Amino acid sequence: MQFEKTLAMLSDLKDRSELFIALTPPFFTAFEIDREILKEALVEHSIAEAEFRREAANVGRILVSILNDDVEPYIAYFVENSLGSSDSDADALQDQGRSLVAQVCDKLMDDRLQQRYDLKKSSKAPGFTSVDWDVKVKHFDAHLDSLIRLPYATFRIAFQKDFADSPLLFFGGQAMDSVQMNFTVDEIDYLQRVLFTAQRRLRELEDQIKA
Repeated sequence: MQFEKTLAMLSDLKDRSELFIALTPPFFTAFEIDREILKEALVEHSIAEAEFRREAANVGRILVSILNDDVEPYIAYFVENSLGSSDSDADALQDQGRSLVAQVCDKLMDDRLQQRYDLKKSSKAPGFTSVDWDVKVKHFDAHLDSLIRLPYATFRIAFQKDFADSPLLFFGGQAMDSVQMNFTVDEIDYLQRVLFTAQRRLRELEDQIKA
């Protein structure tokens, strides 16, 4: 029941463009939701946050198996972790696991998500994963005599730098990394203009390719 409610909530947020599915092939997927939007959605769907996070992790595990076109390891995982806690036998649990996969495929999968995943998987350069931020004001600094009463935001941008076929992973490399940067509102205004221009160019090119 909680699985279905969580999946329905994720699907609703996706339809409203309030959900970003972060992709890290071939390891996992994650669901990025603005904090205020998440709180409202949890109330709307009558889900406790702890239950949502647990079930969302399961949905993400299923989704990455679909994107990798290899759901059998998930089915085996589901059966192994359900035996002993369910009266069903292995065959019935396999059917139940396949039903969960079908539900996730129906609610969250589309061609664009698959294309994003395949593009990232074949990338030769680090790929964006997610972003986190906070806003603060500097009160003290060892190198300044006076206070700078100017708010700024710190962004933490996470990215995937190594992929499944990278030799760096074979030799113990790390797939994920992140960088933190400070921005004043003026710098964010500039960044918005640049990103908007790039967004417009990408959409124009996508329209040309579809035509």
